[in-house]
Amino acid sequence: ALHSVAATAGELWGAAAQSIRWRCGQAEDSAAVEHWHVIASVGDIRAKRVHACIEGRYVTAMWQEDSGSVSVMDSICYHMGGPLTLGDIEDIGVEEAVVSCPWHHHKIGVVSGKKYSQPVVFENGKPIVGPWSCGDKIFQQTHKSKIEKGQVMVCLVPGGASESYAYDAQCGTNLLSGGARLGGD
Repeated sequence: ALHSVAATAGELWGAAAQSIRWRCGQAEDSAAVEHWHVIASVGDIRAKRVHACIEGRYVTAMWQEDSGSVSVMDSICYHMGGPLTLGDIEDIGVEEAVVSCPWHHHKIGVVSGKKYSQPVVFENGKPIVGPWSCGDKIFQQTHKSKIEKGQVMVCLVPGGASESYAYDAQCGTNLLSGGARLGGD
């Protein structure tokens, strides 16, 4: 089960929460370094979602009660720039919880970023709704996360279908006007 309450730690841009960059590994064939950012303490996130703007990208961290872990995805919906992570978290009977976009009700897996849908077939002229399923395509970019020393940390993963909106300041304003407050760095 996931819970929805905006963060209180570091509520505004540039607030007290600090970015901590960790040299956590290099690809063998490049000098690429992952940058990890503290987004919240484990105590802060256990009962809520935490919204943050990291390196200009709007992301949301969500506590996974069943696994004791955190999932992080772009806050802004890939479809039309809606405030996806303000939507309801639902259990639709698949292997992960989904967040339902408040604008167009797309159901997105909070761990995978995949879009779930139900096929409809017609039998004797009547629509019959099939079971929930998803394909292999990732619609909403998810990001690496870990818990270290009581802190929830995020490493941004570039790309994804949602990237065109993830850095959009107007979409961020829509997210904030929907009740989200920024935490993290």
